[in-house]
Amino acid sequence: MSLATNTGPLEALRHSVTAAMLTPFDASGTPAVDAAGPYAASLVLDGVGALAVGAHTGRGLHLSDDARGAVVRAVREAVDVPVVAGVGLAGQGGDSPASVERALARAGEETAAAGADALLVYPVPRGAHPDVPGLHALVARASGLPVIAFVLYEGASGQCYSADLARRLVATEGVLGLKVAVLDDAVACQDILTGCRAERAEAILFTGEDRMFGPSLMWGADAALVGIAAALPRVTVDVVRAWTEERHSDFVRTSGVLDVLAALVFRAPVDFYVQRMAWLAGWEGRLPRRLCHDPGSAPSAERERRLFVAAAEAVLTRAVAVPPGP
Repeated sequence: MSLATNTGPLEALRHSVTAAMLTPFDASGTPAVDAAGPYAASLVLDGVGALAVGAHTGRGLHLSDDARGAVVRAVREAVDVPVVAGVGLAGQGGDSPASVERALARAGEETAAAGADALLVYPVPRGAHPDVPGLHALVARASGLPVIAFVLYEGASGQCYSADLARRLVATEGVLGLKVAVLDDAVACQDILTGCRAERAEAILFTGEDRMFGPSLMWGADAALVGIAAALPRVTVDVVRAWTEERHSDFVRTSGVLDVLAALVFRAPVDFYVQRMAWLAGWEGRLPRRLCHDPGSAPSAERERRLFVAAAEAVLTRAVAVPPGP
């Protein structure tokens, strides 16, 4: 059977929310593996259909191979839903295409052995390899797992794939689908989604567009793999369910709530969103406050945390006060 064919339990990712979960880090930047399982279980309890370990929200490129494997194993033992794991190059690929291939193949093999069901392949640094689709196929073969290509905004990835390259990626053997997260480029998002759908109708197209979540579903995304579901997952789940079930008045209402929350979280400096999501996870009680640190962000003042959490709480309080549609 071709790995490019969507069958089995991974088909459940379609029309579902995969939470790009945080990695619990202490103040020194050390992953707290023991906390990952209970945190993952809390997200599943609130309705997400799958979990992504080591995606950008989980600072996957900050994790060593051993740490990534340990977190995957902890999550795998805690939940009975598909687990997607991020793999990529964090400067360790060397200066030749062959070394890049070896590094990614090894990461894929080790992550598969840890219990992942699919791999989210980070954007390949510009100039690191001449055949990006071929590299995705290699990772799929080496790991024995389907892979999800990742179009991530250039500020976070160093390279944002073009719509043409995205189309070639979804047509590649071993590629289950593609996640698009271009942050604020609506034209690129729409072009990528419509182009990929035309290229391969059965591909699973994941939106990672927290700031244009509802529109990305209307443009053709049929699944979500998003950082805003790392805390407050129910809001994201409600939007996807309303859209999938064609409850359009509920879709408009829930999208409005999600949009206001996303505007609070995904604002300048944008990559600080990971720290903001960690604050929300701590406020919810999903993670102990001592493990709500983002190693990719500068230390922040307690006053900023309190103001941000208060603003998010006010949005949610108003949302709960508005009755759902029929």
